[in-house]
Amino acid sequence: MRRILAILAAASLVLVIAVPPAAATTTRHEIACEEHLVATLVAPREWVDEYGVYHIRGLVNQYAEHGGPRCSGTNVAEINVNLDLATGEGIVWAKGHITLAGGGGGWDGRLVAHFTPGGPYIWEGTIVMQGWGSLAGWQRRAEIVEPNHFMTVYTGVDFLAGD
Repeated sequence: MRRILAILAAASLVLVIAVPPAAATTTRHEIACEEHLVATLVAPREWVDEYGVYHIRGLVNQYAEHGGPRCSGTNVAEINVNLDLATGEGIVWAKGHITLAGGGGGWDGRLVAHFTPGGPYIWEGTIVMQGWGSLAGWQRRAEIVEPNHFMTVYTGVDFLAGD
């Protein structure tokens, strides 16, 4: 029995060594983008609950995006917030639809962030986006911060999945 197990282990090792590593690599393109508030398109539903948590649901803002060719355009984002008014802690989550200025494509994405009471920013978080149109198959991963209520800044990478 041991001899059979040893032969199977040796055969498995030969197969692992013989299989060539994947040749595909992903080229990552660094990005640095800013977005500036242009207008509120839909006023949100707002309330403060019995625990002193301020809630915002369904705020829709339009932003002007600035940066390289995969950044510049218009973003329409739906924003939601839970903010503890006593501590300043809470979360922000949003979904956005960016149409590039060059036309023909853009990004659909999600944001998850947390408020940073006493920190250098109002909130900070991450975004994950999928390209559409001319950017179909592309993905974006970035860190995002809100230094003031009229602007966000994000830095990260764009890449063609499976490239």
